[in-house]
Amino acid sequence: MRILRNSLSPFFVGLALIFSSCEEDPIPVIPDPDNPTVEKPILPPNFTYFTLQISQNLLCPGEASQITIKDGNNKVRDLKEFTFYLSPAIGTVNVEKGVYQAPSNLDSAVNIALWAVHKTDTTYKPGKFLRIVPSDPDSKLLRDFNGISASVDTKQLPGGSLVFATNSPSDPPGIFPYSEFEIFSTDQQGQLLWKNNLGKGILRRLIIGKEVIYGLGYLEEFVAVKFDFKGNHIGTYSLELGSEKNYQLLENLKGAVDEQDELFIAYGTYDLKWLKKIDSDGKVGDSKPINFFAEDFFVLENSKLVFTSEGISNGFVVTDLDLKVLWNMNFGVKARIIQVGNSQEIWSISRTASRFEYLLTRFDPNGKQISSKLFRLTEGVDLLGFYDLVQLPNQSIWLVGSGAMNVSQAPINDEQFNFRFYLVNISPEGENLKEVPIQSLNFQVPYLPGGWPTKFHGLFQGSAGMMLAGHWFYNFLVQLGPNYTYSQCQGGN
Repeated sequence: MRILRNSLSPFFVGLALIFSSCEEDPIPVIPDPDNPTVEKPILPPNFTYFTLQISQNLLCPGEASQITIKDGNNKVRDLKEFTFYLSPAIGTVNVEKGVYQAPSNLDSAVNIALWAVHKTDTTYKPGKFLRIVPSDPDSKLLRDFNGISASVDTKQLPGGSLVFATNSPSDPPGIFPYSEFEIFSTDQQGQLLWKNNLGKGILRRLIIGKEVIYGLGYLEEFVAVKFDFKGNHIGTYSLELGSEKNYQLLENLKGAVDEQDELFIAYGTYDLKWLKKIDSDGKVGDSKPINFFAEDFFVLENSKLVFTSEGISNGFVVTDLDLKVLWNMNFGVKARIIQVGNSQEIWSISRTASRFEYLLTRFDPNGKQISSKLFRLTEGVDLLGFYDLVQLPNQSIWLVGSGAMNVSQAPINDEQFNFRFYLVNISPEGENLKEVPIQSLNFQVPYLPGGWPTKFHGLFQGSAGMMLAGHWFYNFLVQLGPNYTYSQCQGGN
């Protein structure tokens, strides 16, 4: 997916969000705690203005959230002046201690509305939402591991360990002088195995070969850097793209390796315009023009390349190594190469006219359509975006997306919980086998007004279950339980 923005624009957008969010919208009136409606308050001349605050709105079983009420002069009010309601009535409010206490046992996630009503003036009734998720001792969340605050790409090595490209800050990654060109590896518990820092610059993208790791980024010029699986630096190769610090070009450095660990690099300022190859001896070849619209690419068997796009052309193109077009398909698509049995297939997925229905089409490497079928998500989830089609080493196939919760499950007027990752297990025949909602990943309220985008880096196969890696204020590594379950709460801790 292309990101078209100036290298400094996200920084200023973030500042704009901070200053624009200093003045809160009026809190909605909730006339009936058991039948809440979202409305703008109509306030009489002599109303009791107050705001209800809670220390955290996403809780594990048995956890407490501190309750504070302040008046229009920002002075703390005595909670005994108020009557509190819970809808549904799960957990308790302790007015003396000023806390909401979540129940100690919970079988499924629940959204709870906490309302406060002033005892003498019941005109103004603000509320807050809490979400309580059950414990899962088999799942795990690691964050801020290795002391690194921002990762930009994550891959898995053949032995099962993870390797990260990191720089700080990662958003916007175009501020080069403040970045470090660093690669590091952890085990599946997030414990550091090794790291290698090559100095000021930016390591933007990782490509894993059979025996080597390639990194694409900037070190005084645009380069490809080669490491072994222990992090030892093998070589740095100039891509001969000049020394200008160009963020768009950085974002559009894409790479793929063939069976001989030769690296193909496609690049361009806004989309992929050129292709070059670095052979196994480190020789950098000449650039070849890409004469069609492309945003990403992959190496297909029998010395073929697959170029994909989701923008203007909406499709994919199959070429030989000289970029001669062999065949192409043009429709809305997220295309990936999938191994089915002893042969490779090109799978493409697109949304239909229905919000909850999707079309999965399969082709062989020669362009022959194998099948085309519709599938739905059983929860009726509206996937706002497809991140990837991933095939794990155990050959299982997963669609990774993000979407809004089912309306019946989502809290009212609280976008904090209206988002979650969705992992959809798809059979080799294209059937929907299982849906895994990674709910409650955003388990802290963003400290920057306006929120922060969750970045998907990769889905991996772990010894204790699948792992999901990405970045949301911090590096996160989610380990799913053996039954593909996940909760931020491990045994109530």
